[in-house]
Amino acid sequence: MSLIKISLTISFIGLFIILTLPYIQPTKTITISEIKNLPLDTKIKTIATITSIKETTGLYILNLKDSTDSIQAIIFKKSNLTLQKTQLIEIHGKTTSYKNQTQIQVSLIKK
Repeated sequence: MSLIKISLTISFIGLFIILTLPYIQPTKTITISEIKNLPLDTKIKTIATITSIKETTGLYILNLKDSTDSIQAIIFKKSNLTLQKTQLIEIHGKTTSYKNQTQIQVSLIKK
């Protein structure tokens, strides 16, 4: 009976680790040209310079550039952002697509 309890406990611990590992594991920083070749909904982290900022009713649209390429990033409005053109930022998010163009849906910005 206790062997079954030990086996079940170890199984649940293993399952917990498997399910939480993607959230714990840090994402490697990649270039914009690499981001454009990734499948949709891939989690990414990149460092880029803001080339333009557009504010709409529900979101911010940033154009970002690094040494390899440029890409558009969208941020859904939760609060006012204090970003400036030419500012270097670190972006965490996932790849999305709009009008057949790869975009980044931003979940975190580090200045």
